[in-house]
Amino acid sequence: ALCSDPSVSMATQCSADEDAWCLGNGIAADWQVPDSLTMGQTGSASSCSCVHRSPGAPKARVGSCATVLPIYRMMEDFKSLSEVADGLRATMHCGQSTGSSSTLCTQSTAVMDPLFFVNYAFLDRIFFGWQRTHYIKNDIDVSDCYGCEMHMTHYHEPLAEWFGRADESEPCVLLPKSSPRACLYYVDEKE
Repeated sequence: ALCSDPSVSMATQCSADEDAWCLGNGIAADWQVPDSLTMGQTGSASSCSCVHRSPGAPKARVGSCATVLPIYRMMEDFKSLSEVADGLRATMHCGQSTGSSSTLCTQSTAVMDPLFFVNYAFLDRIFFGWQRTHYIKNDIDVSDCYGCEMHMTHYHEPLAEWFGRADESEPCVLLPKSSPRACLYYVDEKE
């Protein structure tokens, strides 16, 4: 498959790991990962110090957006959505395009890979689509969830605050819920 071919990213084989291919083009070309994050760290799958992919590793494949998004939007509650979205997240980080020993698949180096932020933006879009679909259908309360009373570690606020609430006049979600300062929406591709 095209995604599995190292020549697509003009990659060069890492001398420290024969399964790792250092990216040779794009924003991450020639980026280096600090040795302290790759040498002997728990969860580090490679000793390669570049941002890399391992296309020969065991693969998982993500379906196209046309097949994935409608399925996720139909999830009956946040718990169901989060369970399947976590599988998608793992596949995007360690699947066919990146490999199980890539920079993206290693917890200590994942944030150094530019695909990390693209993946989480996609997951945000799935979550927003789920919220918007159920708000329009008016079938479940998408501003609350099982466990939403728990406080987020860094922000010390209930998770429900960041689920927001639907704006009655605009196709967006007001954030945070109790005293909104922003209204999050995605532009429809048809506009």
